[in-house]
Amino acid sequence: MFEDSINKEYRDISQRIPYKVLIGDEVPLSEANAVNNEIYNYMDLCNEQIYLRMSDRVSKKTWNNWQEGMKTNFELKVFNDTLDEVFEKLPSNFIELQSVKALNFNTDPKK
Repeated sequence: MFEDSINKEYRDISQRIPYKVLIGDEVPLSEANAVNNEIYNYMDLCNEQIYLRMSDRVSKKTWNNWQEGMKTNFELKVFNDTLDEVFEKLPSNFIELQSVKALNFNTDPKK
């Protein structure tokens, strides 16, 4: 099932992010670029997940699980800081993710 491949992609990305970042600590300066790259990759995955829901290719239950994960991750300081920086520097990118974030990760993009 393609949802499994999306979940595997998420796991692959999250495994490359240091534990300290995943528990909300600051990222060491020596790892900042690598972490920001992975968070950018995660943002791209989130945008794809949103598109899949908009296209009715995933169930509402799956979407709600993904959306809850987005909310949890983007509440972490490093994730949120990277998200804000990307949105500021590339305002025409990740439009779907910007919309979902603006609704506090509590929406159904299918509607």
